Parts: sequence; structure tokens; C-alpha cells
Amino acid sequence: MMPARDLGWDEDGTADDGAVTWQHALDYVAKLNAESYLGYADWRLPNVNELESLVNEGEANTAAWLNAQGFTNVQYFTETQNKKYTYYWPSTTYASSTNSAWRVNLTDGWVCATSKSTNYYVWPVRGGQHLTQPAQVWKTGQTESYAAGDDGDLEKGVAWPDPRFTDNGDGTVTDNLTGLMWTKDANGAGGTTDWYGALDYVWGMNAGTNPNYGYTDWRLPNRKEMYSLTDVSQYEPALPSGYPFTGVESDYYWSSTTYAYGCANAWMVLMASGLVHAFSKSEIHYVWPVRAGLHDHTDITPEQAHDLVSTDTALLVIDVRTPEEFCDNGHIPGAINLPWPDVFQQRYQELSVDAEILTVCESGYRSNQAATFLDHNGYLHVYDMLGGMGEWQWETETTPCCSAWSDVMVKYYAYVDGQAGWSEVIDCYNQYAL
Repeated sequence: MMPARDLGWDEDGTADDGAVTWQHALDYVAKLNAESYLGYADWRLPNVNELESLVNEGEANTAAWLNAQGFTNVQYFTETQNKKYTYYWPSTTYASSTNSAWRVNLTDGWVCATSKSTNYYVWPVRGGQHLTQPAQVWKTGQTESYAAGDDGDLEKGVAWPDPRFTDNGDGTVTDNLTGLMWTKDANGAGGTTDWYGALDYVWGMNAGTNPNYGYTDWRLPNRKEMYSLTDVSQYEPALPSGYPFTGVESDYYWSSTTYAYGCANAWMVLMASGLVHAFSKSEIHYVWPVRAGLHDHTDITPEQAHDLVSTDTALLVIDVRTPEEFCDNGHIPGAINLPWPDVFQQRYQELSVDAEILTVCESGYRSNQAATFLDHNGYLHVYDMLGGMGEWQWETETTPCCSAWSDVMVKYYAYVDGQAGWSEVIDCYNQYAL
């Protein structure tokens, strides 16, 4: 975009090739906002999690795949263009050396770090905070800012639950962000092995020849699952502070994902820093098994939800949509609005753990997240309505948002856009006691 739109703006390295330093990338995004590029003034440099989310591990060339999806000019290396020149800058600083920043190669998917004075490409992003898409990208963990508009300044992404992890007391730990269950001992295999040995170890867990903590559906995590544990604000290991794991090695851990650019290799994550690399499957590295986790809530159809609402007078219907959706799109009579994730995670403890709870949203995605969150926080009788209010065919209450709700909405979206503090949202919302 830069060479075609702003000739002369890029004088770093090779003039007008679109590759600039990290600070120059942040400055360019600020320029777009000053000009309201494409009618928007909230562009930003994506954080490392957002940029990594574009990687398709099933493709040998993610950039070519992205270009085929409708994007243009996604850079990738060829026989004439060296791999090192096809990285993109995220806004995230490298914790172990703050003169460096993360970089993501959109050809093969490598995620690593380098000096901020290097020249790489810029791909601005905006939005992604209103939780209406089928998949969300969570925060990186970085809270310290090293330049205006960087990851630590904006802290974009889905908030982590508190607590982030639950020690289940049986040799397993549940990540309350993803719902994944991990072995508490990150070196349960007792050392390193090659990729095939890692798969064999997990097979042995499920066969009962290796410790399995009462479960027989363990697996080697895929690349994105392994990466999901990382907190890039931390180093050696790059895990969220207060983690309950034992035996964590600041070394590479195998994923189950083969490197599509060269199938003799597989992806792994360096737990010292969060780097994502691919190396030969014959190398020896650590094993950290995972399983799908506990999802104790009951999924029910809209018809079953209607029967439950009609017959169970003690049922609490928790609608996790935004206040605007709740008021204007119609809600189940008597439903309580606790928007996911921010308000819900702030106020869920007002609900009794013994209460019968039905979670609903517009399509079923957010309500599933909320129901799973309740599962991991000890709630015993949780139902989630599949399909959401889009499939609800019975009575609804549809009323314009009252002025108080309008105030909540204004404060909520101001918070999302970084223009208001969270305490202002809570002060506005607290008049609606459960």
C-alpha cells in the first residue's frame, strides 16, 4: 500500500519498496489515522497474536493463499526475493530485548524477533473488539508501552479470564481462556524426544502405559494450541505470571503440526520467549500433552430452551449480547443482560454456583464461551442455547434502549476504543443489580 499511495514516505533501505523500520511502521499507521484513511481513524499496527492469526499452517505459502482469498500484494519470498525480506511488523516488543520487536513471515508462518531498525512490511488493521466474529484473538499479555500506538499502549484483544489457569488437583491444569486442559507437569515425559517419539508418548498415555490422570483422549497440541499458552511480556518462560505448571523448560516444545513448506519438519514453540519455528522431525525436544478440557454445560436446542423457560421458574436466562442487541433485537422475557466478556467476567460471581442458568446470544458463539467460562469456575447447572436468538421463534421483549442503557452502550464502546476507563463502564452498569 505504501509505495502505491505515498511515494517518498518510505526512504528506509530501498526507497519506496514498502519495507520500513518498526517505528516508521507505527508512524505510518498514525498518518493513516490523521487522514481518516478509507473513512476510519482507528487503524493500528496489529499485535503479534493478530498477525499470527493470518497464518494457515496447511499452506506452504500463506501469503499466496491470502492473495487468493481477495487480499492484494501480500508479500512472499521467491527464488529472487530472499525470505528475510518478506516479514511483517506487529506492534509487539520482544520482552528479552526491548530494542527488538516480533516479526511474522507470511510466506511460511515463522514467528520470531529482530532489531526494530530492520526494514519489514506494514499491514494495518482495525476493529476486532466487538466479539461478533466466529473467532477472536486474545491479548498478548504485553502491558508496557515502548512507543505510542504499540501493543502495550493499546492492549487490544480478548481479555484473559481471572484466574487464567485452574489447577484441577489431579495432575492437570485447565486454561480458562481456551478451555484446553494440559498436564500440570510440562516435562511428564521425563526428557526430550523426536517428533515421532512425542506422538508415541501421547499414544501411550491413552493406552494406559504412561500416566494419563484418568483421561484417554490426550494429544500433542497443534501449533496454535501450543502458542496459545504464551505471554510475550514474560521471558524464561514466556508464560503468564502465577502459572501453576511444574517442570516447564525454557526450550522448544513439539506441536503436532507438520511444516507445510517442508514436510520433513514440524512446528514447535520456544517456551523461553514464544518464538514459533519449524525444524526437522528428527531433532529432540520436549512434549506437553493437551486434551479438549471439560465442557460440562449442556447444549440444548431452541425448542428445548423454550420448554425450560416455560417450566422452570428458577431458571436464570443470561443474555450475553451487547446492550444494543439486547434492547433492539429482542430478548427472552425476564432475561438478564451481562455482555460477554467484560461485564460478564466482572459480575458472574453474583450468580449462585447452584443456580440453573441458560446462556444465550445472537448466534451461539458468545454464549458458548460464557457457558464454558462458568463450567471452569465451578457452576453446576449451565445450559447453552444452540443457534442463539436468531433461531428463537417464541415471545420476545423488544423495547428501545432506555437512556440508562444508552449511557452504558456509549461507555462500553468508548472503553473498547480506548476512550474511557473500565471503572466508568462498571459505574454506569451497576445500577442493574441481578
